[in-house]
Amino acid sequence: MSQSGSFWWPQIDASDGGETLTELQNGPRLEARVILQFGSLEGSLTDSNRLLATALSELETNSESHEISGGHDWAWWHAELGSGLRSALASASLTPAS
Repeated sequence: MSQSGSFWWPQIDASDGGETLTELQNGPRLEARVILQFGSLEGSLTDSNRLLATALSELETNSESHEISGGHDWAWWHAELGSGLRSALASASLTPAS
């Protein structure tokens, strides 16, 4: 689960989504569940999270994305943490142990 993830790395003004997106697109299929929560007013963080959310969807990964009305702040992180953890834990209990 990610809240306001910094997926722009290593170049904050990169318009391509950064190395995380490149690794996702070129690497092995991602088996882990991914939950993204990010604010609509976070500037370049919003852009990179949108790119990652789109890529996760296109690659048909087990993921969900939530764009929250807000900036890079504790107010919505606190309000949304419970729902993100519930979703992550609910899906984890459905995954068979290996």
